[in-house]
Amino acid sequence: MRPARPDSYRRLGVGAIALLTVLALVGGGYWWTHPQALSHGAEIGGELAVGETQVFDIADHLAGYDETSRVLRIEPHIVRDETAARYEFVTCVLKDADDGIGATDEGDIPRLCASTRPTAGASFGLQDGRRSQLLMKLTATKPGRLEIDGADVTYRRSGRHLFQTGTQQSGTVMKLTAK
Repeated sequence: MRPARPDSYRRLGVGAIALLTVLALVGGGYWWTHPQALSHGAEIGGELAVGETQVFDIADHLAGYDETSRVLRIEPHIVRDETAARYEFVTCVLKDADDGIGATDEGDIPRLCASTRPTAGASFGLQDGRRSQLLMKLTATKPGRLEIDGADVTYRRSGRHLFQTGTQQSGTVMKLTAK
Protein backbone atom coordinates (compact mmCIF):
# COMPACT_ATOMS: atom_id res chain seq x y z
CA MET A 1 0.00 0.00 0.00
CA ARG A 2 1.26 3.37 -0.92
CA PRO A 3 1.08 6.30 1.61
CA ALA A 4 -0.90 9.43 0.64
CA ARG A 5 1.17 12.20 -0.81
CA PRO A 6 1.63 15.30 1.37
CA ASP A 7 1.30 17.52 -1.75
CA SER A 8 -2.29 16.39 -2.35
CA TYR A 9 -3.27 17.25 1.25
CA ARG A 10 -1.60 20.63 0.94
CA ARG A 11 -3.45 21.42 -2.31
CA LEU A 12 -6.73 20.29 -0.76
CA GLY A 13 -6.12 22.54 2.27
CA VAL A 14 -5.21 25.55 0.13
CA GLY A 15 -8.31 24.99 -2.02
CA ALA A 16 -10.56 24.75 1.04
CA ILE A 17 -9.11 27.95 2.51
CA ALA A 18 -9.55 29.76 -0.82
CA LEU A 19 -13.19 28.60 -1.08
CA LEU A 20 -13.98 29.70 2.49
CA THR A 21 -12.34 33.09 1.86
CA VAL A 22 -14.42 33.66 -1.29
CA LEU A 23 -17.63 32.64 0.51
CA ALA A 24 -16.83 34.99 3.42
CA LEU A 25 -16.13 37.89 1.03
CA VAL A 26 -19.35 37.30 -0.94
CA GLY A 27 -21.42 36.97 2.25
CA GLY A 28 -19.82 40.02 3.84
CA GLY A 29 -20.25 42.04 0.65
CA TYR A 30 -23.93 41.13 0.46
CA TRP A 31 -24.46 42.06 4.14
CA TRP A 32 -22.61 45.36 3.73
CA THR A 33 -24.67 46.45 0.70
CA HIS A 34 -28.09 45.23 1.95
CA PRO A 35 -28.82 46.91 5.29
CA GLN A 36 -32.11 46.05 7.01
CA ALA A 37 -32.38 48.72 9.72
CA LEU A 38 -35.55 50.39 8.37
CA SER A 39 -39.06 49.21 9.13
CA HIS A 40 -41.71 48.66 6.48
CA GLY A 41 -45.00 50.42 7.23
CA ALA A 42 -48.61 49.42 6.92
CA GLU A 43 -50.95 49.66 3.94
CA ILE A 44 -53.36 52.54 3.67
CA GLY A 45 -56.00 53.53 1.15
CA GLY A 46 -58.23 56.51 0.72
CA GLU A 47 -58.78 59.74 -1.12
CA LEU A 48 -56.54 62.72 -1.75
CA ALA A 49 -57.77 66.17 -2.64
CA VAL A 50 -56.03 67.46 -5.75
CA GLY A 51 -53.63 70.27 -4.80
CA GLU A 52 -53.58 69.51 -1.06
CA THR A 53 -50.42 68.06 0.51
CA GLN A 54 -50.64 64.94 2.65
CA VAL A 55 -47.76 63.49 4.69
CA PHE A 56 -46.98 59.76 5.02
CA ASP A 57 -44.53 57.78 7.16
CA ILE A 58 -41.64 56.15 5.30
CA ALA A 59 -39.52 54.94 8.23
CA ASP A 60 -39.66 55.33 11.99
CA HIS A 61 -36.32 55.62 13.85
CA LEU A 62 -34.37 52.73 12.32
CA ALA A 63 -36.76 50.03 13.56
CA GLY A 64 -35.57 50.18 17.17
CA TYR A 65 -31.81 50.54 16.57
CA ASP A 66 -30.15 53.00 18.92
CA GLU A 67 -28.00 54.73 16.32
CA THR A 68 -27.92 57.56 13.84
CA SER A 69 -27.50 56.96 10.12
CA ARG A 70 -27.11 59.29 7.14
CA VAL A 71 -29.60 59.17 4.29
CA LEU A 72 -27.70 59.46 1.02
CA ARG A 73 -30.63 59.29 -1.41
CA ILE A 74 -34.37 58.65 -1.24
CA GLU A 75 -36.80 58.03 -4.10
CA PRO A 76 -40.50 57.10 -4.08
CA HIS A 77 -41.20 53.51 -5.16
CA ILE A 78 -44.04 54.33 -7.56
CA VAL A 79 -46.24 51.48 -8.76
CA ARG A 80 -48.88 53.59 -10.53
CA ASP A 81 -49.30 57.36 -10.90
CA GLU A 82 -52.13 58.88 -12.91
CA THR A 83 -52.04 62.04 -10.76
CA ALA A 84 -48.73 63.63 -11.82
CA ALA A 85 -47.95 63.76 -8.09
CA ARG A 86 -45.17 65.85 -6.56
CA TYR A 87 -43.05 64.28 -3.82
CA GLU A 88 -40.82 65.75 -1.15
CA PHE A 89 -39.02 63.88 1.61
CA VAL A 90 -38.37 65.42 5.02
CA THR A 91 -36.90 64.16 8.28
CA CYS A 92 -39.02 65.00 11.32
CA VAL A 93 -37.52 65.04 14.82
CA LEU A 94 -40.58 64.31 16.95
CA LYS A 95 -41.50 66.61 19.83
CA ASP A 96 -42.90 63.72 21.87
CA ALA A 97 -41.29 60.26 21.81
CA ASP A 98 -44.74 58.69 22.23
CA ASP A 99 -46.11 60.46 19.14
CA GLY A 100 -45.56 59.45 15.59
CA ILE A 101 -46.89 60.22 12.15
CA GLY A 102 -48.59 57.57 10.03
CA ALA A 103 -50.55 59.80 7.67
CA THR A 104 -51.61 63.38 8.27
CA ASP A 105 -52.21 66.80 6.72
CA GLU A 106 -49.16 68.96 6.09
CA GLY A 107 -50.53 71.48 8.60
CA ASP A 108 -50.00 69.01 11.48
CA ILE A 109 -46.22 68.91 10.99
CA PRO A 110 -45.39 71.92 13.25
CA ARG A 111 -47.50 70.42 16.05
CA LEU A 112 -45.76 67.01 15.88
CA CYS A 113 -42.19 67.82 14.82
CA ALA A 114 -39.62 69.77 16.84
CA SER A 115 -37.76 70.31 13.57
CA THR A 116 -37.84 69.20 9.94
CA ARG A 117 -35.26 69.27 7.18
CA PRO A 118 -34.84 67.75 3.71
CA THR A 119 -34.05 64.05 4.06
CA ALA A 120 -31.31 63.52 1.46
CA GLY A 121 -27.96 64.10 3.17
CA ALA A 122 -29.53 64.38 6.62
CA SER A 123 -28.88 62.30 9.73
CA PHE A 124 -31.68 60.04 10.84
CA GLY A 125 -32.24 58.20 14.11
CA LEU A 126 -31.89 59.57 17.62
CA GLN A 127 -31.49 63.36 17.59
CA ASP A 128 -30.77 64.88 21.01
CA GLY A 129 -32.53 61.92 22.65
CA ARG A 130 -35.58 62.27 20.40
CA ARG A 131 -36.56 59.78 17.75
CA SER A 132 -37.05 60.84 14.17
CA GLN A 133 -39.12 59.75 11.20
CA LEU A 134 -38.62 59.91 7.45
CA LEU A 135 -41.73 61.42 5.88
CA MET A 136 -42.99 61.83 2.33
CA LYS A 137 -45.01 64.92 1.45
CA LEU A 138 -47.32 64.06 -1.43
CA THR A 139 -49.39 66.41 -3.61
CA ALA A 140 -51.59 65.12 -6.45
CA THR A 141 -51.81 67.67 -9.28
CA LYS A 142 -54.71 66.04 -11.16
CA PRO A 143 -57.42 63.41 -10.51
CA GLY A 144 -56.55 59.74 -10.85
CA ARG A 145 -55.23 56.69 -9.05
CA LEU A 146 -51.92 56.63 -7.22
CA GLU A 147 -50.12 53.63 -5.78
CA ILE A 148 -46.77 53.94 -4.01
CA ASP A 149 -44.92 51.14 -2.23
CA GLY A 150 -42.93 53.30 0.17
CA ALA A 151 -39.53 54.54 -0.91
CA ASP A 152 -36.10 53.25 -1.85
CA VAL A 153 -33.78 54.66 0.82
CA THR A 154 -30.00 54.60 0.34
CA TYR A 155 -28.27 55.17 3.67
CA ARG A 156 -25.01 54.70 5.57
CA ARG A 157 -25.08 53.27 9.08
CA SER A 158 -22.70 54.25 11.88
CA GLY A 159 -19.19 52.95 12.51
CA ARG A 160 -20.68 50.47 14.97
CA HIS A 161 -22.01 48.71 11.85
CA LEU A 162 -18.81 49.23 9.82
CA PHE A 163 -20.45 52.10 7.89
CA GLN A 164 -22.75 49.60 6.19
CA THR A 165 -24.14 51.30 3.07
CA GLY A 166 -26.93 50.22 0.78
CA THR A 167 -30.48 50.69 -0.41
CA GLN A 168 -33.56 49.33 1.33
CA GLN A 169 -37.21 49.61 0.38
CA SER A 170 -39.20 50.97 3.30
CA GLY A 171 -42.42 52.74 4.09
CA THR A 172 -46.17 52.66 3.88
CA VAL A 173 -47.96 51.13 0.90
CA MET A 174 -50.35 53.82 -0.34
CA LYS A 175 -53.30 53.10 -2.62
CA LEU A 176 -54.99 56.45 -3.14
CA THR A 177 -57.51 58.12 -5.41
CA ALA A 178 -57.10 61.83 -6.09
CA LYS A 179 -60.28 63.82 -6.68
